[in-house]
Amino acid sequence: MNLEEIQAAIGKLTPDEFAQLKASIPQLEDTSFDQRIAADFEAGKLNKLIDEAIQDDEQGRTTPL
Repeated sequence: MNLEEIQAAIGKLTPDEFAQLKASIPQLEDTSFDQRIAADFEAGKLNKLIDEAIQDDEQGRTTPL
């Protein structure tokens, strides 16, 4: 399904269905973001940032929450 087909399908929704769709978008975005972070973590893309954060903490350059 392409974007035009999705937009056409959205245009056919009832007001209640459209409201449900709108309410579900943030959850879909959160899931997508979580999946990208997990994939980056597994691929080692965050290792440098993690190491820097640990080093900053060990050298007292952090503030407790």
